[in-house]
This record gives sequence, C-alpha cells and structure tokens, in this order.
Amino acid sequence: MSTNPVSPHSKTTLHNSLQSSSAYESLRDLLESLSREQSRNQELLSSICFALRNFTNLNRFLELVPVVASRLVGVEGSLLVPFHLDGRIWKDQIHSISGDLSEKLIKQFCEFPQGQICGFASDEKQLLLMDSLVQRNLANAGIFVTSLVARGKQLGRLYVFEPKSPLVWSDINRRHIQIIADLAAVAIENDFFTQETRRHETVDRQLSIGAEIQAQLLPDHCPVIEGIELAAKCRTAFQVGGDYYDFMPTRPELNGRRRERGRWALVVGDVMGKGYSCWLIDDDA
Repeated sequence: MSTNPVSPHSKTTLHNSLQSSSAYESLRDLLESLSREQSRNQELLSSICFALRNFTNLNRFLELVPVVASRLVGVEGSLLVPFHLDGRIWKDQIHSISGDLSEKLIKQFCEFPQGQICGFASDEKQLLLMDSLVQRNLANAGIFVTSLVARGKQLGRLYVFEPKSPLVWSDINRRHIQIIADLAAVAIENDFFTQETRRHETVDRQLSIGAEIQAQLLPDHCPVIEGIELAAKCRTAFQVGGDYYDFMPTRPELNGRRRERGRWALVVGDVMGKGYSCWLIDDDA
C-alpha cells in the first residue's frame, strides 16, 4: 500500500484558501452588520421625522429626542435642555435618559440661577458654564454636545454621553446627532409660532367682539329734530375705536312732532387707548 505525500506547495495553497475564506466570511459579516446598523439608523431618523410632521404636543416630541439620539449612536445617556424665546432655560421641557444621573442633572439645571436670566442663551460664556456643569456631573463620561439652532437663534443644548467610558465617535455620529438637534430646534420654533398665531387669533376674536359691541352702542340713524340738520358717522382707525356718540331726548315719553320740537341732549365721548380692553366691563361696577 502506498500513499501520495502532500507537497509543501499544496499545503501553502490550502492554508491561503482557508485564510481567504475566513477573511471573506469576516468581511461579509461586517458588511451585514453595517447594513443592519444603517437600516436601523434610517428607521430611527424616519420615525422622528414622521413625529415632527405629525406632532401636536411639543412635550411628547421632545421626550423622543434624547431616546432617539442615544440609540442612534449607541450610547447610554442623552440630555436635552431647551430654551425659551427670551433665552431662559425651559425647565418644564428638559428631557433625558440614563436614570438617576440624569435626574440629578435636571435638578441642577432647574436650580441653575444664570439659566433663568433673559438672554442667557445668547451669552456664549454662560453656555460654557452650563457645559461645565454637565462635565462636572459626568466626570468619567465621554460627552458630545451640540446646539439647537433655528434661524440663527439658540433654542437649546443636546448632550450625548457614555457614563463610564470614552465615546467611540465618528463624523457620521456627529452628523446624526446634529440632524436630531436641528429637528428638535424646528419643533420648538414651530411650537412658538403656533402659540403666537393662537394669541393673535384670540386677540382678533376679542377685537371682533369689541367692534360688534361698539356698533350696537352707536345709534343706527340720527333723529329728526325741528330746525336742525344732523349727520354722524364713526370710522375707527383700528378695528375697535374709542369714540362714542348718541342723541337722547330729555322727555322720552313724547312722540311724533312733539318729540321733534322738544329738547335733546347730545353725548360725545372719546376713550383714551385702543383695542378691546376699552370695552371690558367690570362686573362689580
């Protein structure tokens, strides 16, 4: 019985083939992992974009921001600190994840005295103080911070962090977090515009009511008074004016010619100021 020995060349070829196969499998696994991660990220971005298009409650939308931000880059913690239009920290809309650590931070932000000063958001030094507050509370964490900006106005700060280790970061991670921050800024600005529009609509309704009340108070025609020609018209500068006039007979029990020949009182009034507030009635008066 005889055997054919395997040549060194054949062994080398087999070894290279196994290495190539192993490298191919590793590359395929890596590509599949990247593909799954990309699909997951696209779904997260699509979900928050959908929420932005359809949200009716700003608080509910802002609750999603730190959740999506942390999952998008695979970290444990995220903190959203929005600002009012006047630059103060919007305490009621601070949202975060990462348990007790974030709760402690939120409490400190609510007690942060500089944050309740108008114009805080436009002062870069004050913003850096706020960033330092986060860094002191997350001494061992890797932190990334970006601003929420809309039309050049600072509307908040978004912090993303890994509580117990440095961040493994990339340009893609930065772009993703900035997209989330930009969407949050758009949501806040849209809510401000919506609230302002509602206030204007309320004022318009009140002005319309005031104009209707004023029209009912003014006489719809001038009376006939013997020996006198009368004409009157009230045209307001705005929807509601402060002018008033009326004609009143001193003896209202008279009728016909006797009233026309009787004595009349003419009343003319001019209320200082404009708007529906001139027509508010005090119930205690």
